[in-house]
Amino acid sequence: EADTNGDNLYDWNSGIISFDYASPRVLLAGPPKNSENTHINDIVYVCFNNEMDSSTINPNTFIVNGGLVTGDVEYTGRTAFFIPSKHMKQNSLYTVSLIDGIRDVEGNLLQSYSWSFTTNSISKIHSFHQSIFDLLCPVNIHSRK
Repeated sequence: EADTNGDNLYDWNSGIISFDYASPRVLLAGPPKNSENTHINDIVYVCFNNEMDSSTINPNTFIVNGGLVTGDVEYTGRTAFFIPSKHMKQNSLYTVSLIDGIRDVEGNLLQSYSWSFTTNSISKIHSFHQSIFDLLCPVNIHSRK
């Protein structure tokens, strides 16, 4: 028997232990894929369907523009954040890559995932639809740097 996340559970009736071999998935990523109106100070984030091994989510596996954009990587709840060291450049294309090496707490490997967005010239507190984010990833993104 597994819980709603598919995690390993012991079945007390049969004495069987089940294991979760399913790869974790990205549920939500932001700024949104192919968006063309991203604010220059937006935080890049990704929400997963499983609890992840935080030691595998770092600047070597959560990369913006091939590593040319520097910043901090944080993980809380089921959400990872890339917080750029400085504002992104105006009217520029950015590509975010989650590369091999990111694992969930069960050791299952996330398949490589990437998306792109384009910035505008405006600085704003946030630009995503907060209520959707709260449903999928209950973390207060406003508390990020």
